[in-house]
Amino acid sequence: MPNYTYRCDACDHAWEAFYSMAEYKKPCTEPCPECEEMKVQKAVDGFARVQLDTNHDWTKTKNLPGPFRERMNKIADGLSKTDGAKSRMHDQYK
Repeated sequence: MPNYTYRCDACDHAWEAFYSMAEYKKPCTEPCPECEEMKVQKAVDGFARVQLDTNHDWTKTKNLPGPFRERMNKIADGLSKTDGAKSRMHDQYK
């Protein structure tokens, strides 16, 4: 279940709660657990950080493990010869 953050506009009390996606607005219809005011809002949560490897050169395939190269060459064997993809792939995964 997702974890949501709520905040009371009257007393600034903030808390987290687990609700299903269908029920995430439920605390907004209930009084604040701290001051009992009906001014509860869903707060903006922090966002998960995603890190990408932008420095890796994915064209350098010569140092890949042997089993991986073998598998890629088997896949290349099943490709069509007409568009050149088969020979390019075999060249890349020598």
